[in-house]
Amino acid sequence: MLAAAGVVTAGALGLYVGTRGATDRPGVPTRWRNSILEQATTRGIISGYRLSNVAPGSSVIYEADDGAFEVAYFGCVGDASCPAQETVLRLGSRAGMTEKARALFDIARSQHPYMKIKFNGALYVRGDPRPCTTHASWENC
Repeated sequence: MLAAAGVVTAGALGLYVGTRGATDRPGVPTRWRNSILEQATTRGIISGYRLSNVAPGSSVIYEADDGAFEVAYFGCVGDASCPAQETVLRLGSRAGMTEKARALFDIARSQHPYMKIKFNGALYVRGDPRPCTTHASWENC
């Protein structure tokens, strides 16, 4: 019984150190920090962010300012070994957050000028300042 309690305690401590002990951003392990959200935090655009969901090989999702913003990567992401496919970044926000959402988009475009970015329902492709409107499906842009 005492040995089982020791194993549980050691497991909990290991989980804590693995997810929180290696970071100064509560809840975001160092390897999963996001440069867009770090820069937005430094600039005062958002007050903080957290890792919402990780599915290596398919998606990584972050929430900022208690869910007011979402930054999600879809495609071959994380340390996964998966077929080569383009990564798409999706930025979303609650209604009324237009100015801050646009500031996040501008940071994302400056850091990843050739990445496909889906923002407010439109897709921006490879540095083009206008959204892609030439295809019925945004995946084909």
